[in-house]
Formats: sequence, C-alpha cells, structure tokens
Amino acid sequence: MKVRFVGPVLFVFLSSLLSPFISSAQEAEVDFSYLDYNLSFEKRADILLAQMSLEEKIGQMMNDANAIERLKIPQYNWWNECLHGVARAGHATVFPQSISVAASFNKELMFEIGSVIADEARAKHNQFVRNGKRGIYTGLDFWSPNINIFRDPRWGRGHETYGEDPYLTGELASQFIMGLQGNDSKYFKTIATSKHFAVHSGPEKLRHSFDVDVSERDLYETYLPAFRKTVKDAHVYSIMGAYNRFRGESCSAHDFLLNKLLREEWGFNGYVVSDCGAIGDLFYNHKIAETKSKAAAMGVKGGCDLNCGSMYKNLGDAVAEDLIEVATIDTAVRRLIIAKMKMGLLDPVEMVPFNNIPDEIVCCDAHNQLARKAALESVVLLKNEDNLLPLSKDKIKKIAIIGPNADNPEALLGNYHGTPLNPVTFLKGIQNFAGEEIEILYAEGADLDPSARNLKPIPAQFFQTEDGRQGLIGKYFNNMEGTGEPEMTRLDYNIDFSWQNQPVSKTIQNNFSVRWKGYLIPKESGLYELAVHSKRGMKVVIEGKEITNGKGTIHHPRYSTGEMNLVAGKKYAIEAEFFSDESNALAQLMWSRIDHDKLKQAEAISREADVVVVALGLSQRLEGEGGDREDIKLPAVQEELLKAIYATGKPVILVLNAGSALAINWAKRIFRHFTPRISGRRRRKCTG
Repeated sequence: MKVRFVGPVLFVFLSSLLSPFISSAQEAEVDFSYLDYNLSFEKRADILLAQMSLEEKIGQMMNDANAIERLKIPQYNWWNECLHGVARAGHATVFPQSISVAASFNKELMFEIGSVIADEARAKHNQFVRNGKRGIYTGLDFWSPNINIFRDPRWGRGHETYGEDPYLTGELASQFIMGLQGNDSKYFKTIATSKHFAVHSGPEKLRHSFDVDVSERDLYETYLPAFRKTVKDAHVYSIMGAYNRFRGESCSAHDFLLNKLLREEWGFNGYVVSDCGAIGDLFYNHKIAETKSKAAAMGVKGGCDLNCGSMYKNLGDAVAEDLIEVATIDTAVRRLIIAKMKMGLLDPVEMVPFNNIPDEIVCCDAHNQLARKAALESVVLLKNEDNLLPLSKDKIKKIAIIGPNADNPEALLGNYHGTPLNPVTFLKGIQNFAGEEIEILYAEGADLDPSARNLKPIPAQFFQTEDGRQGLIGKYFNNMEGTGEPEMTRLDYNIDFSWQNQPVSKTIQNNFSVRWKGYLIPKESGLYELAVHSKRGMKVVIEGKEITNGKGTIHHPRYSTGEMNLVAGKKYAIEAEFFSDESNALAQLMWSRIDHDKLKQAEAISREADVVVVALGLSQRLEGEGGDREDIKLPAVQEELLKAIYATGKPVILVLNAGSALAINWAKRIFRHFTPRISGRRRRKCTG
C-alpha cells in the first residue's frame, strides 16, 4: 500500500500520529544482544550499529556523546587529561611534569607512574558513576601523553613533552601508555592517547592556522618515530591529530597521516580524535573548507573518528549534500563503540576487574612515595664544586631560603595537573628536613616577572563582616544565577575554596553560585595587585572597582587582576560573586603588595645566614599552552635578585624550577659553588 502526502499540513499531521507507533516499534525491535559480554566486541558493535539512526550515530562522534536511552547507551564525555596525574578532577597524586621525569631515563618508573595514574583514574570514574556524574573529566580515555618533539625551548608546551630526542620520547611514552592501558586480556584500565599527530611543536599563537613542511628525512627521523613506537609496540588505542596543517592538509583530517600511514602502514586499530576545535579550524582558520558541512565531511573522510568540538553536528547536512557516505560514518562510529566496550562501559560492573578499585587509593601513601621517588630521580645536578652539597647539619645552623619559587605551590604543577593533597614547596621541604636543629629564614625577594607576580589568597584577618566579625558573609544559591532565596548563608573566613569532588553541601552540588559581602581592611598602606582566580566566572567589586574573569573556563583556572592603592586601617566595602557548573570548583580572591621592597628583605636575611638557597625559574603563568616565551633568558627581575644575593658574599645554592631551558650565563660564569636543578614543578626537597 502506498501513502501519498498531499501537502506539508498533512505530512505534519500524519507524522504526529505515527511517531508514537514508530517509537514503540523501535523499542520492540531493539536487539539487546550487543550487551552480551560473551560475544566479541566487534560482533557486539555490529549489532548495535545496525540499529542506530544517522542522528544517533552523529551524536556519538563528538566529545560530549549523547545518551541513547532506547539503546541503553549512557552519556559519555571523551575529554579527560592525565599528563602527570589525573587532572582537573579533584585531588590526585601529582607526579613531576613529563620533561622532568624524562631526565630520570627510567622506563620502569614511567610504567609505574602510568599504572598508578590509571588506578586513580578508575577509582575516580567509579565514584563519578555512582554519583551520576558523566560530564567532562569523568571518563576513562585520557588525552595523554604529549609526544611532540621539543625543538624550540621557547615553545610554551615543551614541558609537557619528553624532550628533543625522538628515541627517548618513544621509549618513555610507550611505557607510560602500557601502564595506563593495563595488561588485562579483555579490558583497558584506561585508554591512552598519543598526541599531537604530527609535526607539531609550536608556535602557539599560530597553531590554528599555519602550514608546516619538513624534509622527508626530518619527517621520518624526527617527527614520526615516537608515534610509530607507541602504535607498534605500546599498542596505544587513541591518536590525537594536531591543529596545524601539514603540506596543505589539516593534521586532524589528513588522508596520508591518518589513513595511509597510521592505519594502513602501521596497523593502528584504535580511534582518532581531533584536537579541540581542530575540525572547526578547517572552516574558520585554515579556510580549506568552504562550508561547515564540508569541514565535517573532510574530517571523517580524512581519518578523524571523534570531533572534540561540535563541527560534526553538520554531518547530517554533509550526507544530504552527498559530501560523505553513511558507510564512512559507520566506520568511525564502530571504532568508538568498540573503544567504549574495551573500557567496559557497556558491561555489568562486576564483569570489569578495575571497577573494584576503591576511592582510598587516591593520594595514598604508596602513590605519594612513588611521586617522591620520581621527583628525586628527576633532579639534575649541573655543578657542585668542592662538594658544597650535601649540606652538613653539624656545620650549617642558619639557612636563608629566597626566591619567587621558594614557596610557590603554583610553580610546582605545570600544565594539565591535578590537585595534590599536601604540596611541598622548597621552603617547606627544607624546613621538614632541617627540623629544630637549623633555623630557616625566608624572603620572596622578587616576583617571577612583573607580568606574573606571586599572588596569594588574602588571609582571614583582613576581612570583616558588617557586624564586626572576622570574615565575610557568604550566601549560597542552588543555581548559577544567584537568584531567589539563598540555600545557605554562612560565615566564610576568606575566599580560598577548592571544592574538588565534594559538594558544598548535600543540597548544593555542581550548579551553584555564591555572593560574599563585607569589608577588606589592609594593615599596611601601599599599592596592591588584587586578583580573582577561578575555574568558572568570578567577579569582585571593591569600592566600585570591578575585577572579573567573565565566564571563566571549565578547563583551567583563570586570573584577572587590577591594581589599587590601599590605606592601612581603612574599611573597603567588598562584594564578590562566583558561579560553577562542575564538580571541581575553584574560587580564590588573591593579592600581592607591589611597592613592597622585597629585595632589601632578602639581602638582610642572606647576611644573617650561613648559606643561601635561591629558588628561581618559571611557572605556567610564563610558559604554557597558548603562549610561548620570546627568549630563554632568566627573567631580569630574578637575575637582579641573584646578583644582589651573591654580592652579600654568602655561599649560594641556585635552584631552578622550570619546565624549559633557561639561560643562566652570568651565574655560570661567576659562581664557584653553583647547583642549578631543573625540576618539573613538583613538590620536592631542595637538598643536594
């Protein structure tokens, strides 16, 4: 029987009548045998794929993959990070940054680190699922390691890598990957991702638009070996394409790199994910696709299965415009389905051995000990004339610890980091080691750089409520807009919150906002830099001066700063607002005294001490994703501090805490006792 639609009105009418029956038919016709864990993953994927609509398939091809309730497919967000510890998901064991661990040349250590990270990742995922959380940073596939070759020391992301040597990079990354993915015969503990494929080493500002070419020899001897090693030997199950073009084609939609080389020649059988927004770059920045639907089609046909972003929403139009065949989409979706199954996401909890990993292993003593071991093996001793180190407790009675990185927890972390439970700065480490036998003096001495002052949370004693109590009144709302009656009102001593995976209260969970009110009362007059620091939107208004970071970001904390002259004892009316839509919420109100003479204080305590430890270097505020350095010099303000401390005539031990190379020519030429140590921003003791 044929049905003839005579017009749009009749079409809508018939559709509305038929849709309940179509839905019921779909429910009745679902073959749930793809949930049979006795079948092969490939067979199960075929059964599931055959029952999915084109719209449902497309919904699985972006990082925030939709739930398909009729097929019992839960929501899943593919975006997760674990470069040197589980990142952006609360407290975790934080290992030294990749460039630092590379200095250990210890493959067994890399495997252990990967295995521990995977254990903590599973524990966190298990907890997230129990709590019904399936958003970003809750999944089991991780976009690490970064195995690009660190060719230019100015590159902001160089410290994420294992350095400039392709062989070392491949060896260490492979062990890290095998530790992450585990050795179970059926399931991955987690899935690792080798990134960014390929020929990607900055510059950061141009990464979304530039086209790069290298010689065939450089391609095969420098840029490809580490990737090939992780595919052939470590069997990495995910590859992330790079932002840049290579010989005219986007690396996230590159037929030669992703189809011919990666899959056909190397035998890669996992899935490929774009760097975030890279498919959009085909249309917006590279301008090699005239329309969004063409960009989406180019991505899938070019070998990219998963779009970090939303450009694949246009795949329906691409099919309608005959730009891509459904069969090509099916190939990509099938790879993603198999990956989910290999992580055990569609199987009963009791079937997957890693689902038994308990929460208690996160930041446990054994993991902290491994992190300490990794930190010790990452130390590089460049010079130790006359065996100044190790220091003797019998001879040394007073040590001065000086420098912007001496007591700077932020400088320990690097990019893509978690939150350590008990970060140990250089100052704290030396204090722990010295005990009561040695007196420890401390002065910051200088900022890292005028553009990156050391900001610290404003302590409670500088705040006062309207009724004279110490602190601020915080009103907490169970929505992000701060509307209606507050769910809770309480006294907060200051604004220095990292709620991590724990909600504010039983009734205030992920989506909430806070409004604080009271007075700021400085104890010293001077020029101050004030800052908000949060992962989502935060704003502070002090006597009419507003400082805001807008909507913030869900990925990493963002600073916004402003300067004010403050008068000692004066009450400054203050109102601060914050909102969050994630479990890993962070809100801080910070400051730094700008006109304070830090150098004089550092010189004074140096003269009192038997020996001076000067901790200089960088932090992720001076090097990181999105920003390169202009040169490799030690910031001028830090070199000025070093020269001043040297001029006191006291023995000086120089410690460098940075993720990339620093030129220290003056120190090398002048110092007799000179001990730089390149660290990966990790808690560690500053001893010889």
